[in-house]
Amino acid sequence: MLDLKGKVIAVTGAGSGIGRSLALGLARRGSTVAMADKDAAGLAETARMLGNYPHSSRAFDVTDTDALQGWIDDAVSEFGGLDGIINNAGLSVVAPFTDTPREDFNRVMNVNFNAVVEGCRLALPEIRKRGSGWIVNISSVFGMMGYPTQSAYNASKYAVRGLSEAM
Repeated sequence: MLDLKGKVIAVTGAGSGIGRSLALGLARRGSTVAMADKDAAGLAETARMLGNYPHSSRAFDVTDTDALQGWIDDAVSEFGGLDGIINNAGLSVVAPFTDTPREDFNRVMNVNFNAVVEGCRLALPEIRKRGSGWIVNISSVFGMMGYPTQSAYNASKYAVRGLSEAM
């Protein structure tokens, strides 16, 4: 099993679901967790659940590249470096392609894919400074098969899968 004791891991989408579970699991295995989520209340609940485990949290939209950069910079400054990032934040719109408004489709792509790209770009230089580390990009079974009412989600998760394999 991978030793995570003393590692600093950034997790997006940590305010609920998979992101919350990842943050809790990483902390229990000895990592310091820098958490991000757009949902400030959900993020506060995750922080409450972490109790005295070392962590930080910041509420912001992952599509805001300046905020994403600031969060990573602050984690590095506060904890002395960054060993990994888990790009987990995501959302979906349930509608057939022809009924999905362009703005909704673009929002899904921006959160689920473009923010992953930026998370990788911004975290990688800090991870490299440590000499080794991890980038984990969360895709989905929907990144391997299409579903009629999930065109935006499918497109974004296929893109994440392709990016991750290429990296």
